[in-house]
Amino acid sequence: MFDQNLIETKIVPLMHEVSKMCKESFLKPQILGFKNERQVVNNIDLKVSDFLITYLQELFPEFGILSEESQKTFIKKDFNWIIDPLDGSTNFSRGIPLFCSQIALEHKGEIIFACVVVPKEEKLIHAIKGQGVYCNGVLLDKPTKSSLNEAVIVFDSYLDKEDRRVLDTLADKVHYISNYNSVGLAFAYLAMGRVNGVLNFCDRIWDIAPGVLFAGELGLCVTDKAGEKVDAWAEHPHLVVALPEMHSRILNLLN
Repeated sequence: MFDQNLIETKIVPLMHEVSKMCKESFLKPQILGFKNERQVVNNIDLKVSDFLITYLQELFPEFGILSEESQKTFIKKDFNWIIDPLDGSTNFSRGIPLFCSQIALEHKGEIIFACVVVPKEEKLIHAIKGQGVYCNGVLLDKPTKSSLNEAVIVFDSYLDKEDRRVLDTLADKVHYISNYNSVGLAFAYLAMGRVNGVLNFCDRIWDIAPGVLFAGELGLCVTDKAGEKVDAWAEHPHLVVALPEMHSRILNLLN
């Protein structure tokens, strides 16, 4: 079973150490290769991944561990740690300070714990299912802005023909559309109230797992484009995340 006391005593200090590692390595990246035609692999991707895997294996030897950088060795268990050691690797490699590191704990299809660190802002955001979302130990208020024409929406996709249609549809209905090339950072900003919604059509469970929990704890709707429940384990789940009224308006526009 998962001992929640370990969150404050072990996991939060662990993620503070990860934040320090990323901050110290920023502007000194070593690009080691490419995950695909769009995404680079930095030395810090592998360093943080190895650090977290080693530590979590010692603390939770019976849990599965899935890292973006070690997918082929993953064996799914009842409890599974999900790691994105550096979300925003391309930004990091180019000296753009928009990146984060994140972990989440999945149990039988639900995300029950998540933590994201934003090193350049010294922010640590975490949530335990049913207990709200915290930033640097302070409980975050639930968002209230629900007017679409005043909203800042983060739109993240590979911009294929259908995604460009979605972008065109939203463009004149919202106040501003943004993209940070890091959906983990987008969800951190959503939790802190800096943006009002997230549409993500291109990422994997290690990118979105913390955000799914944060959104649920903050009272936001999380569905796919058809309004159905999202399967976070799907290869590229389509996420539409916003407060209920705004979420309904977005779905109506998309469909």
